Amino acid sequence: MTSDTTAKIELIHEPGRIDNIDSDQEQKLKDMWAQILLFTGDIPHSLEATPSTLTSHSEDEEKKKKKKRHLFGIGKNKAEAPPKEEKKHTQEANAFKEVMKDLEPAQAAKLIFMMIKADHPDNLLLRFLRARKWVVKDALHMFGNTIYWRHENKVDDILRLGERAAFENNDEEFLTQLRSNKSYIWGHDFRGRPIVHVKTYNHDPKAQGEKSMEDFTLYIIETARLCLKDPVDTAAVFFDLSNFSMANMDYGPVKFMIHCFANHFPECLGFLLIHNAPWVFTGIWNVIKGWIDPVVASKIKFTKTTEDVAKFIPMEYIEKNLGGNSDHTYVYIEPKEGESDLMNDTATRDKLLAAHDELTAKFINATVDWIKSDDKATNQKTQSIKNDIAAQLMENYWQSDPYIRSRGIFDRNGTIDDFKKLHSENWK
Repeated sequence: MTSDTTAKIELIHEPGRIDNIDSDQEQKLKDMWAQILLFTGDIPHSLEATPSTLTSHSEDEEKKKKKKRHLFGIGKNKAEAPPKEEKKHTQEANAFKEVMKDLEPAQAAKLIFMMIKADHPDNLLLRFLRARKWVVKDALHMFGNTIYWRHENKVDDILRLGERAAFENNDEEFLTQLRSNKSYIWGHDFRGRPIVHVKTYNHDPKAQGEKSMEDFTLYIIETARLCLKDPVDTAAVFFDLSNFSMANMDYGPVKFMIHCFANHFPECLGFLLIHNAPWVFTGIWNVIKGWIDPVVASKIKFTKTTEDVAKFIPMEYIEKNLGGNSDHTYVYIEPKEGESDLMNDTATRDKLLAAHDELTAKFINATVDWIKSDDKATNQKTQSIKNDIAAQLMENYWQSDPYIRSRGIFDRNGTIDDFKKLHSENWK
């Protein structure tokens, strides 16, 4: 990918994002944030809150006062709370707590904001709400399960330490995958989505163990997240099955990737192309499709010709061996001496992380004010404050990035910088 791309980008503001949710969806987001912040101790249980919906903006103050209630509709006197409402929010709280297991509140809060990285915190939570059809209890269960899963699998460390750790620990299996040309990020589609290319014929199931394959998959997914910027919040995946044979088939990694998208990276897939599948893949597909969620399945398309692919991907990002215009060939660039030396500058790192903690506290406080807001003007004002802080958090992440994340192949070959430039020139 080059930063002087000629492919026209059409930015689409998909529904269910923080800039276009309706009042009912916003209330569900408030309820989700409130349960999370109750768990982390950032909202006291005695806190008085406001009406459960934003539908009464035009009502007079007297009517509002009659409707006013405490957090989740539960007043100081439990008899005042509607039983169904109280039961619903108890179920929501339990759904989150049960999957957090032994995580302490402060540890959970840290993990949540580590996961956010350069995302808008609201939009991260909205992914889970959309994936669970706006049922707060189910979204909280999924989100909490993901936080714990990331903790157990050290997902943030996989991205943060990446290739540096592999070299230091002589992890040849991980490095072999990076060098194999089996998967890489390059180019974008017509909506600015980064494209993850998967060359299935370069995969040798015997060349690495299950854990190494899973770590490599997470490394690619987490790196692709760094190539996103709102309103583009999904990636594209291009599976090239040219020259594929049964010797390349490996059900384990496929099942793991499906599990990741379905359970831990919701609403992250824009589309997935399966290109030039041979007849032998028919039986394999009959097995795989049974594992796939219907929503994810709807985003999978089979392509056979260059023209088919060009409906989704610009010709400049289709390689010539597939009939496209690009001479691009992925080559693994070995690490350069000193490329991650900024990670040794602990003074600057600590200063930036302290600023991140301060911004996080401000965002949480603004979120509490937003949850409490009971009129349209206050609601819009507090959301605007949140948006400003979210933008500062994103800026802080990129300032911190070279001090907390070792450089990798997608830094060396310019992919991440190219996407930064793409965003600065096209995301107006």
